[in-house]
Amino acid sequence: TAMSLAAHASRLWALIRPYRGRWVFATISLLVGGLTNLVLPQPIRLAIDDALTSKDLSRLEMFAWLAMGGFVILGVATVTRHYLMSWLGNRVVTDLRRKTFAHLLRFPPGWFHERKTGELVSRLTDDIGAIQTTVGSELSMAIRSSLSAIGGMIMLFFTSPALSGLALLLVPPLSIVSVRIGRRIRRQAKAMQDELAAANASLKEAVSAIETVQIFNAEATEETRYGTRIEKSFLASNKLAMSRGVFVGVVMAIGACFGAM
Repeated sequence: TAMSLAAHASRLWALIRPYRGRWVFATISLLVGGLTNLVLPQPIRLAIDDALTSKDLSRLEMFAWLAMGGFVILGVATVTRHYLMSWLGNRVVTDLRRKTFAHLLRFPPGWFHERKTGELVSRLTDDIGAIQTTVGSELSMAIRSSLSAIGGMIMLFFTSPALSGLALLLVPPLSIVSVRIGRRIRRQAKAMQDELAAANASLKEAVSAIETVQIFNAEATEETRYGTRIEKSFLASNKLAMSRGVFVGVVMAIGACFGAM
């Protein structure tokens, strides 16, 4: 729902806020790169339509230099955005792991006796690590694709109002599809993390009680138990990868279509 998305966004921003300067700079780099990517085809179009038609080599050279400048700006903006977004992802995960561990240390001993150590470790490592992907790449890709779609729509409106109206008719159903895929991704991500936590808990139990396991010749049993759980985690991760791939593909295809129009 919209309230749930707003709550997730609010919690994510609370993690990024201490580094909002870098976030702003990364967003500016993303905007510059996105706008440059949208505008870059124009010098090429002008070179073909105008310079070659009039056989004016000076104008062709000017458009070529403009295109080269655009490529340089796009490269610098892309490198800057990628580095800063990766830095933010790594920094947020580091801070969250420290805070989570400090919070865990304040629970009474009985609380730990009721829970599996492997599962707690998995939550501290793998679950929090998933946030790194969200901040470091997925969020950047979502903003970039949204910018391409909006920019493409604006350019399309000035080029062909009729086509822009047709494109607007396609936006609502595509948005609904994207929202549904997003919800599926969240469910599958939780399922994958649960399966991985269960597998890690099994691993921790077997290793910490290895003498007992060997005394009772339970190696095969523990191997089967861990193998079953890690295979379930593998299957869940495959479903998640497919859903994420479809989501990213749909979003990028929408942005590319609007940009091409």
